[in-house]
Amino acid sequence: MVIAKENKFIKSKKIHSWNFQKGLDTESSFNAFIIYRDMGVKRSIRAVAKQLQCTDEQISRWCTKCNWIDRIADFNAWKDQEKIEADLKNDIKNHVNKLNVYRREHERLGWANLTIAQSCLEIAQKAIEYINEDPERIRTMRTGDIRNLVAAARDSGDIGSKLLSDSLAVAKLLESMPIDVEAIAVDTEVTLLSDE
Repeated sequence: MVIAKENKFIKSKKIHSWNFQKGLDTESSFNAFIIYRDMGVKRSIRAVAKQLQCTDEQISRWCTKCNWIDRIADFNAWKDQEKIEADLKNDIKNHVNKLNVYRREHERLGWANLTIAQSCLEIAQKAIEYINEDPERIRTMRTGDIRNLVAAARDSGDIGSKLLSDSLAVAKLLESMPIDVEAIAVDTEVTLLSDE
């Protein structure tokens, strides 16, 4: 096995206790330690000895001399911390994706409402022009129709402006986040109501 030799040359600022320890480990003892470490919760001296075809006593001596128990505890703590950090990054990515979906949907709805507002105002303008061409026509029109069109235009405009404002606020929030939001791609469609 070449594991020990490969681990001697790990380029890391910090040498972890589960890495090759010069003066403590030999290539053989370190290879045995790696087997022991990687067995997980089912690890045992006997299983390592059987795999390496040596005695339980030899593996037990290495275990004691090379402080395997503490090194395994350090390794497990490190793995747990790595998992916590990976889960946190994944949670952040999911939240960023949801915020991006939320922002895009608000922007889309905002522009749609502004388009509706524009259409309502154009219809109201045409109605006013129609009346101005012949003031007698006002008698055939219900005055509430124009008022309702103008109110609908105003309401749609207000809603559109609010949605676009929300979209801009979310975009600014995403820019202010202490992570590289641009590096996080939206891989799948995320629904706004999703709890995941």
